[in-house]
Amino acid sequence: MNNDNLARLDPIRPVFISCQLTQSPLYWNLLSQCLHASGYTLLAEAGDVSDVDMLRSWGIDGYATQENAS
Repeated sequence: MNNDNLARLDPIRPVFISCQLTQSPLYWNLLSQCLHASGYTLLAEAGDVSDVDMLRSWGIDGYATQENAS
């Protein structure tokens, strides 16, 4: 995600951007934070029920488990 890609999104102004989950938590976290700083919300497009469990185990954004949230 770079400034050129963000400039292409400006005329459209989407509120949410959906993205297929990858196996790399660092990439997902960096992309999520970059988009959030630009005013967008990144949504995980789950291909499987276990994808949500994967996000919870990473402790990313609103997907953290209750134990990690406290």
